[in-house]
Amino acid sequence: QPTPAQALGTAGSSPRLLAAVGLLLGLGLAMTVWAAPLQRYADATAAQLADRAAYARAVLGSETPGAALRPYDGRLPAPATPARE
Repeated sequence: QPTPAQALGTAGSSPRLLAAVGLLLGLGLAMTVWAAPLQRYADATAAQLADRAAYARAVLGSETPGAALRPYDGRLPAPATPARE
């Protein structure tokens, strides 16, 4: 069994851990080198997420924005009444 000093000398130096650290460092370097394209992509994504009308058209398939939408007025809907026969 290794002594504490021997175990301490090899702590964290397994090939898998070193590969993971190397991969993270490489990705960080790549993000630094290609920062402008990543920023453009993030800005375009944010603009699409902020465009609620385009999202509604894409999901609902409506030609006129808001045609199938019921605006939220803050009131609760009336409770459903049971059907009487």
